[in-house]
Amino acid sequence: LTGDLETGNPDDEDAGKVNGVTVSADQIQGTNSTCVVTADSGCGPTTVLDGFTITAGNNVTGNGGGMYIEGGSPTVTNCAFYGNSGDNGGGGATSNSHAVMEDCVFSGNSASGDGGGMYDKGGDLILRRCTFSGNFAHDGGGMAIVGESTTKVYDCTFSGNSAELYGSGMYNYESSPTVENCSFSGNSGINLSSYGGGMCNYDGSSPTVTNCTFLENIANCGGGMINWKNDNSTVTNCTFLRNSAIGANSYGGGMYNYNNSS
Repeated sequence: LTGDLETGNPDDEDAGKVNGVTVSADQIQGTNSTCVVTADSGCGPTTVLDGFTITAGNNVTGNGGGMYIEGGSPTVTNCAFYGNSGDNGGGGATSNSHAVMEDCVFSGNSASGDGGGMYDKGGDLILRRCTFSGNFAHDGGGMAIVGESTTKVYDCTFSGNSAELYGSGMYNYESSPTVENCSFSGNSGINLSSYGGGMCNYDGSSPTVTNCTFLENIANCGGGMINWKNDNSTVTNCTFLRNSAIGANSYGGGMYNYNNSS
């Protein structure tokens, strides 16, 4: 499923496609669909999207370039989200949704706001065995969980994602996600005022992070993780190894707790 519209003009074709797939959002050119797949509150658990590649959505002023789920509880399994772009949620975005996503790949997606790979607001999304790699956003390169979400993330991999400011792997804002048995490796901030290479928990978030590994992530503050501004994180049985805080006024290679966080 592609958002690269056939206009008959070669200059409108996305550059460098591989077997018809726009593998990176920076290859998008010309006119593309704003969102490739949408689902609304009428979609229940029996609504299943299975085995599709979703690519080249370009929703520059809205949420979800590859996919947008507004309410409802569909199941998305064995899908790959490549080379999509959005304001929030380049690969996919959900709002007040109870969706289940299993065995999906989010790669090469970007967002000018939050959530390069995935953006979840105000829902209780469940993710199992998903991979987030090579995604980019201002905040939450791999994934952003915001707005009182109680999302659950199990057995997922976040690697090689980047962000300009907060949470290159994952960004949690005013949310209370559960993150278990996940790995965060090689995620990095792209400037010298970045926070939380692996994970950033910000402004009243209360994540529960259990049995996770944070390896070789990089940021200015909190290479592995930062808990910032009245954050109340619970981190249990996690491994922090070879993470780095770099640049001037850098703090917390493994973890940095700041501004009334505990």
